[in-house]
Amino acid sequence: MMDERTQGSLKGMTVLIVDDNTHMRRLIGTLLQVIGSPTCLEASCGKQAADILTRVPIDLLICDWRMGEMSGLELVKVARCEGYLRNPLLPIVAVSAYSNDHMVREMYAAGANAVMTKPIGISTFVSTISRVTQRPNAFRQAGKWFGPEHGGGAEVHDLS
Repeated sequence: MMDERTQGSLKGMTVLIVDDNTHMRRLIGTLLQVIGSPTCLEASCGKQAADILTRVPIDLLICDWRMGEMSGLELVKVARCEGYLRNPLLPIVAVSAYSNDHMVREMYAAGANAVMTKPIGISTFVSTISRVTQRPNAFRQAGKWFGPEHGGGAEVHDLS
């Protein structure tokens, strides 16, 4: 399931986990610890996460789609505005219970590197996190937006 490159590849990284469900934040944090022991920070909504992103160097953002105050989609749009992030190449993974094509394409257009659907299965979680952290997309600038290129269409990872 995990090769040596995946195991420990997150060591020394800081990951921000954003979800309004405490149990989901803990589950994602536990999965991350299994594959590499990063420092995990948590936020319960996009607004809290946006504040953390301006103050703390983050190496990976994993966010839920639907949350109060500021959704994951709104958070990704804000994060991809030119000059907002300390790390403009920040890998962003969106997690959602919804996987219809329109929503997935909207999240990719906002600037997510990957979109995963709940429930979360460990093998796809590991491969997705490995891909966005070890083999990131090329990035492009469009006006004030800066984000990852997505070739021939949206890629959905069903994590069951």
